[in-house]
Amino acid sequence: MRSSVTSLRALRSDHNCLLSAGLNGHITMWDLRTCGEARRYHGHRNSHKRFSLALPEAEGTLCAAGDDNRMRLWSARGGALLQELGPFPWHTAGACFCPGDWGDPSALWCATESGMALLACA
Repeated sequence: MRSSVTSLRALRSDHNCLLSAGLNGHITMWDLRTCGEARRYHGHRNSHKRFSLALPEAEGTLCAAGDDNRMRLWSARGGALLQELGPFPWHTAGACFCPGDWGDPSALWCATESGMALLACA
């Protein structure tokens, strides 16, 4: 089913792939060589909001905020749902992976209506 696109994200490691999220709740990896669907990430919830897709530098994990106040993490390569965080008592507007200091792993941050929240350190 076609839907309005709410987020696009290119992969740095593979210039032939593009991630999209839509109002129908689908997150899809597209193969730009064939213009076809390469993978779908199941479990995302979105019916009316614009959310960002977050990928750390290594691009192994995909994260998205849902309109059900949950954050979901998938294997970017395989598409399997790895973890579901929440539901949170606040609206989840977006997510971002930020590398830690002094060689620490990435931290997952969530944008909320009242500021930023640190959700997890990888």
